[in-house]
Amino acid sequence: MPSIQEQEQALGALLTEFDLPSRRTESLTRSNLGWLSRNIAIGNQDHPRLAEAQGLIRRLLFSANNAHIGRLVREKLENSE
Repeated sequence: MPSIQEQEQALGALLTEFDLPSRRTESLTRSNLGWLSRNIAIGNQDHPRLAEAQGLIRRLLFSANNAHIGRLVREKLENSE
């Protein structure tokens, strides 16, 4: 399984093939990944690599959400001591 950084690089390169606003593809933040997951198919529904891009977006968004949840749990544990 490729690392998160490798997946981000692959997605960044892949997104250059799509008709998307550059501000949403320059930085793959959780916010931008969420936007991409909702909107990438708009105007790109016939792109031959759409499913591949959607899969990478989902995996990165899942990783970002898990990292965020992990931080919240650690903070809660630290504050309860």
